[in-house]
Amino acid sequence: MQFPDVRYEDGTYIGRSLAMQPSVSPPQEGIPHDHPFFGQIFLGSILGLIGYPNSLNPSAEGDVIHSVKMLWLVPKIIIGIIGVIDTFLVFKISERRYNTKVAFIAAVIFAVTTNIFLRTVFLESLQLPFLLVSILFAVYSKNRKNNSSRRILSMTLLSGIFLGLAIFTKIPVLMMIPLVAFVIFTNNKRDLKMVTFWLIPVILIPLCWPAYALVYGEFGDWWDAVYWQTHRQSTSVLRYDNQLTLINAIGSNLLKMPILAVLGFVGLAFVAIKKDYFLLLWTIPFLIFLYLIGFVRDFHLIPILPALCISAARFIEGVSDKFDNRIIRDLLPFSIISAIAIFGLINFSIILDKYNNQDTFLETALVTRYLQDNKNYNLTMISTPVYSWIPKYVFHIGGEYLVPDPANGLEVSPTASVLMVVDRIFRFALSGDDTIGEQLRKVYEEHNKNGTIVVEDSRNIIIFPHLRP
Repeated sequence: MQFPDVRYEDGTYIGRSLAMQPSVSPPQEGIPHDHPFFGQIFLGSILGLIGYPNSLNPSAEGDVIHSVKMLWLVPKIIIGIIGVIDTFLVFKISERRYNTKVAFIAAVIFAVTTNIFLRTVFLESLQLPFLLVSILFAVYSKNRKNNSSRRILSMTLLSGIFLGLAIFTKIPVLMMIPLVAFVIFTNNKRDLKMVTFWLIPVILIPLCWPAYALVYGEFGDWWDAVYWQTHRQSTSVLRYDNQLTLINAIGSNLLKMPILAVLGFVGLAFVAIKKDYFLLLWTIPFLIFLYLIGFVRDFHLIPILPALCISAARFIEGVSDKFDNRIIRDLLPFSIISAIAIFGLINFSIILDKYNNQDTFLETALVTRYLQDNKNYNLTMISTPVYSWIPKYVFHIGGEYLVPDPANGLEVSPTASVLMVVDRIFRFALSGDDTIGEQLRKVYEEHNKNGTIVVEDSRNIIIFPHLRP
């Protein structure tokens, strides 16, 4: 089963023919080397434990809209719980590393400003708690009088295991290795043996990914996939402001999370002056890595959001400490954080209303019911997984399901009955001045002719084929 609402960058995969698919069932569905597969295993295990989706008793007939809403609700609840855990971890890391005031401010900022991204099941959202737990164990590994050698070793080992799992979820977070290694090193009297001990699971756990490919004779495919991931800035034909770059991703965050973006980067400048290597190592290597890779979406910045919140908290504390009056010094941080909380909640409400999922539910239900009513016609559906995962993986109806990307093997017969959901990603691929765009336009023009039924709203166009008996 493909997991709901999991976003893979721009929705594309490595282009390979069906003949090149592995003979065994891979841990990751689709192209098996698109990403490491621990995120899928982690989410699939949670969904399996609660009996999802069968425990909801969904139906492709009757009240399909209710079934669709419930099928979307469960993953949202899961990611919401993970977000609460992330907030707690941000508090504990800040409290241990700095003080309770910084911890409280950082946790509030994190809770009210980052929910724009952390309410969606990105791989980075699944990865974040493992990264934070690794940092927390590293912070707690400090060699103190009340800490036994066994306790320190346990904390160090657990930190390595959780960072290894974070990297095994998505590779870019390997740029956090200098951060956690620095904490382990400085917490344990600059003992390189302790860092080496910590590094063992950090390296071995992510190696499961290439080892799997090697065992099944797919190491060449794995290497090609890694190379493609690091050379995928394919929008150079577009204007610079439409390119998927680090600068534009930060600009996007400025629009979605203006307070966090401004305070976070001002806070980074503040901690740089204070020579706080903990927060600098958390953010700078990761940002340099994204800049060098070139292809950056806004959600790629999720691993450094906690660091921006903590940097902002340190800045607010630093400003308040400049006042000699104790009352002002104590009240100013809480006044600022209260204003941030109010503004953050209002901003989130506006964005939530703007990007309401109600239309998505209705469109998915419409498509699902259409496929169910015409399941004997062996229809082909072209859409992003947002609209296809429910009819395909929950109800197992319809014929062939394709993503709007010829790199994924978009071969459609001119005589096939094709249902298309043309959303933002579909249009983006359709407008590309490259081979992918040309091939997709050909398919679109061949099947968007007279005789089709078109349903259109403010965002999407659904093209239903004319079915002949």
